[in-house]
Amino acid sequence: MNKFSQIALITTGLSLASAQAATLVGYEHTAGSTTPDILASGITSTSALGGSLNGTIATTIDQLSAAGANGLPNSAGQTSNYYFSYVVTGSNVTYESLDLAEAAKVGTRDFRLAYSIDGGSEVEIQGWTGSQVLGSQTVNNYDFADFTTSDSVEFRIYWGGSANNNGNARVYSDSFTLNGSVAVPEPSSTALLGLGGLALILRRRK
Repeated sequence: MNKFSQIALITTGLSLASAQAATLVGYEHTAGSTTPDILASGITSTSALGGSLNGTIATTIDQLSAAGANGLPNSAGQTSNYYFSYVVTGSNVTYESLDLAEAAKVGTRDFRLAYSIDGGSEVEIQGWTGSQVLGSQTVNNYDFADFTTSDSVEFRIYWGGSANNNGNARVYSDSFTLNGSVAVPEPSSTALLGLGGLALILRRRK
């Protein structure tokens, strides 16, 4: 067996042995940016307005929001028609929790949180509840049952409810941070022993 064959055999002992906890994705939406500010290695992500909550994204504020009068209708109801979308993709990613600061202008609106894997059935994280008010919003943590996948995952912030006044039509995602871990290659004990053996063989050949 030549030296290269020995190395090939050793590398087969490599395994996905551990996962490192990390911030997978972080958005601050500075000037309405839809590009993540934090992105773990091996992760890709996009954010956008979704459903009937469409139009031009506002760029004069540091949140994700529809510009001008393209906000949430005053009587939107608790439906799935209006939402912010965050899509995340990576290999062997474990998703653990979400930190979110959402808000509505002037008064509260209703919102709920859910995710789906590869376009499948939705899993609810937070049922319909009242939002925060713009200017006094804080970051809240939403924990959910951990899951691991290599498929794309879409997180949605749904908006609805009746507004207190016309100025309340606008809704915002102030910050969005997804927490979890990414599996990383790590040599197994067998591989480490093999490397030691290879070093000994090569030394004897000198």
